[in-house]
Amino acid sequence: MAQKNAFEAFANALLHSVSPFMAPLRERCKTSLPHIKVDQRFGKSGQPQTAVAQFVVAPLITNYRPRHFHDLTPGDLMEFHYDFAQVLKQIKSANAILFGYGPVWKRYAVPYCYVNCKEYRQEVLNLCPDEVPNMRVEAIYEDDILKDITNVVLAVEELEPLQNMSIIQAMSRRVNLAPLFDAFDTIFKPIENYRIVIRDLHRAPSTYLIQTSNHEIQQKPSPLVLYNDPNLWYELPVVSRIKVEEKTTGDALEHHAVGSATTSASTRMQRGNPMSSRTPGMATLF
Repeated sequence: MAQKNAFEAFANALLHSVSPFMAPLRERCKTSLPHIKVDQRFGKSGQPQTAVAQFVVAPLITNYRPRHFHDLTPGDLMEFHYDFAQVLKQIKSANAILFGYGPVWKRYAVPYCYVNCKEYRQEVLNLCPDEVPNMRVEAIYEDDILKDITNVVLAVEELEPLQNMSIIQAMSRRVNLAPLFDAFDTIFKPIENYRIVIRDLHRAPSTYLIQTSNHEIQQKPSPLVLYNDPNLWYELPVVSRIKVEEKTTGDALEHHAVGSATTSASTRMQRGNPMSSRTPGMATLF
């Protein structure tokens, strides 16, 4: 019952509450944006300090209730993506779109994703000067794994247009991206709990990554077989996992750390609902 109530509260907040961002976005996009909802990412109930500094984005569907993006009809997905592209063109520092899979990364059975921004606070205030921007930096863990799946995505025959388009171009041109979400779901389903990260939003092609944890992989049969291929997971390139920003007098220095991380039992136990409070680290993935 508690889980059902939490789901209903989340779904109502996501889909039925009034977002202060929609009016300024409609004005800037010069369209009514009828197929999309944009708001700040939610924190734990009554604890706004737990809200991560990201936007939450969801398609608005009225005549059926999809659980995931791959449940949307191709037509509804195209219309949502068109509106999404217009929004992303206005959020200038947006640098990643994040799609969760499995109960660790996506607790509720409604389609939604997060948008990460390099200058999140400024983006919020540019749109809504009276809003209080979320402040919490999303934590990273020693257990996290980030791998590049761009070649896997671009090898899907139906996704050939993505070889020469950025994800924003594809969305704005109403390219059928239903096969993209089918691929995210079917190819990586054996992992169960993972997150798809799309970066380089304006570059052709964009970069597609998968994020999970060593603990998650260790729970699976070995070798981990993806799409009937026992080598696929192990041959995926590992990506720089950590970006640390050190603030100086006017400049931000970025340091990238590459390599395998030391797995910590306490770290593994901390991972849970990505919407809930997680101890923030000194670095972010984006």
